[in-house]
Amino acid sequence: MQLPIELRLAIEREASVFSPAALAASAAALSSAYRQGKGRPNMSGAESVAYALVRMPATYACIRSVLSDLAPCESVLDLGAGPGTTGWAAAASWESLKIITLVEREHALGALGRRLAAESETEALRHARWISEDITAVSSFEPHDAVVLSYALGEFAGNCRLRGCHSG
Repeated sequence: MQLPIELRLAIEREASVFSPAALAASAAALSSAYRQGKGRPNMSGAESVAYALVRMPATYACIRSVLSDLAPCESVLDLGAGPGTTGWAAAASWESLKIITLVEREHALGALGRRLAAESETEALRHARWISEDITAVSSFEPHDAVVLSYALGEFAGNCRLRGCHSG
């Protein structure tokens, strides 16, 4: 499953700002951190674009596959949104989608996600609400039809403060 064309083109434009060597080094650093079970706090701009180039396509395909098994929704909340992957997958999955709320603590990833969403043909994605905060620090959210916590949960191992979470 490929990323939507407007998303692929937007990522390519973002990548054109960095040298191939800088993106390769950033991708290698991200891969190493994930293999060691560490997140990458305070990502740089190059790291956020490398994330979109290297990890976003597979993440998108996985999330899109899961969402295709759900009934169409009008609203989705993504906790640990990264560059907005779930928003894009939901927009491609559900024509009924009207509200997208994305919560991301990493400033560079959220900023990239906002720029990518601006390229979408889907109004709900272009007007998505972005919350720049750690998901463990937000005490409540307005109701949504679907709530997604895809890959962020793995970053809580040994330090989970979410109610009902038993990681580690």
